[in-house]
Amino acid sequence: MKLNNIITLSSSRFWNGLYLFKLGLYILGYINFSVVLNLLTFLGLCIRFKNNIVQKIYGFLIGLFALMLFYHDSFLPSIEQMLAQKANLTGFSVSYMIEFAYSFINFTMVFAFIAAIAVLSFVTKYIRIQNLIIILIVGINFINVARIRDGLRSDPDMRITAISNEQGDLVAKLTQSGMDKYFSQFHEDESERKVLMPDTANAPVDIILIHADGMTNSDMQSFSFNENNVFSRFNIFLTKFNSVSTDANINTKRLLNSMCGQKDIDSYKTPEKECNLITALNEKKYLTRGFFDNQKIYLENKDSFSDSYVNSEKTKEANDRITTLFENCLKQLKNQDIKQSSISYISIDSLSDTSDFLKYKSNATRFMFSLNSFIDQLQRSNRNILLIYVPSKGALERKRFDIIPSRKQLEGTAMIKFIDGTKSYESVVFDKSTSYIAISDLTVKTLKGEFLDKRQYFSVKAFIEDTAVTPFVGEDFNCNYIELFKKQYFKLHNANWTELKDN
Repeated sequence: MKLNNIITLSSSRFWNGLYLFKLGLYILGYINFSVVLNLLTFLGLCIRFKNNIVQKIYGFLIGLFALMLFYHDSFLPSIEQMLAQKANLTGFSVSYMIEFAYSFINFTMVFAFIAAIAVLSFVTKYIRIQNLIIILIVGINFINVARIRDGLRSDPDMRITAISNEQGDLVAKLTQSGMDKYFSQFHEDESERKVLMPDTANAPVDIILIHADGMTNSDMQSFSFNENNVFSRFNIFLTKFNSVSTDANINTKRLLNSMCGQKDIDSYKTPEKECNLITALNEKKYLTRGFFDNQKIYLENKDSFSDSYVNSEKTKEANDRITTLFENCLKQLKNQDIKQSSISYISIDSLSDTSDFLKYKSNATRFMFSLNSFIDQLQRSNRNILLIYVPSKGALERKRFDIIPSRKQLEGTAMIKFIDGTKSYESVVFDKSTSYIAISDLTVKTLKGEFLDKRQYFSVKAFIEDTAVTPFVGEDFNCNYIELFKKQYFKLHNANWTELKDN
């Protein structure tokens, strides 16, 4: 019996289109491609039995294997992994899963696949597509795929949203264990980041670091504080700054140790010397001073400074205490040798020490008035100054979510101002997610002295364009917080991740 009486060789437009589509995805870097398996599978798809029953069974099995191979070549999690996590998916609503599927599926690719089949319907009249596909599959190992991939991606018009290596485990991230992995992987990645102090600090710059609670973006918008004229005097606005914790003392430790990435909260019980910005500046012969209005924070952090002061007289109004901190800082700066540089850390933890919203508004308004006066006096000091304002924990939202370090609780606008007494600088907004390492990053860059160089124009925009960014992750002693796919999730210790609704 002749073989051609049993089988014939031909491929369908669907499988031709699918394989051209797969080859395109592989060249763009959106899937893997097992050359041997795909070649054998495509050859298997070309085999057609003349017996209808045999062909139906064979066609079903080889087609199923081809689709399974497509899934295998993709960056999606394995079937075993999804089955193992199926119990964890039950906590998500149907509407949420539909919304996720909509963002996960690349509709550009779906339309591209349909278009590929339509084109093949036309060209098959003139060439044998299956022969071309076999040649492409065999020849894919001899093509410089990396160069083609880089060339296509360098052209913005050629970019398409797709599943990449970085996005490959999206489904798994929606599970409880996946969120745990995301949280731990974040800290693992952050542990490798570090800002390095230059060998020499070229610029004779005094650094003043103001760290104030009760002034998150949510707080400021609630009372239109962001419209206050004092904030228009700054040059850099980090509008998505994450203070990480609702604990003021932990935020202080994070800021003082900001030369390293965002570490796990437990690591701050024994902070590393190499991460401490104050210590690094002290080694550069900087005077280091701390000014506190909270006795506890003062006691736990005073050893970081050459000199430290506390003004925590509870009999005084909050803004009287804050004004005294500013006055003490100015006094020390005035008595300082003109050739000596210093860093002054001003910790303000009394803005939100009231449950009365009107009292809080009064405190915050007077604080901004004091800050404005403080800047006036700094500009008259004839010193080169880098003034940094960093927000800490929130005030208003803390009354609603007392233990959840959410975006409303933690997101604020960190601000930086250059003062040299001779010129003004442009104001620039940096709207990417930042945290404490960005403060050290910009501080160290300032020490290189570019903004004081009178020989060339200093661009604030160029100065901040490569500022260190950090994904928005919050953490308190009793609760963790992450954001995935534009959703907020929190996890109380020994509990499951739960979606956080702001309203």
